[in-house]
Amino acid sequence: APHVVSFLIKSEKKIKKIRLLADLYARLGSYCMNIQCDYQQALEYHREALEMRKSIHLKHPNHPDIATSLNSLGLVYQSSGSN
Repeated sequence: APHVVSFLIKSEKKIKKIRLLADLYARLGSYCMNIQCDYQQALEYHREALEMRKSIHLKHPNHPDIATSLNSLGLVYQSSGSN
């Protein structure tokens, strides 16, 4: 069973990296929206964060991280005046 433990450790590290990367994309999206007023770029970053978070929480589509990403997308649309 050592190979199973090794696999689980590697998988957990990969999920942590994806989670951190999703957080980074979300922060970049917020920066683009709030500081640069680049709404198109902000949307791209927030969409990427959302997709990553969906892949992390496949069994939990109502996870707070997914809700946060959806809210961030809504804020970008609201700030840009888009519908």
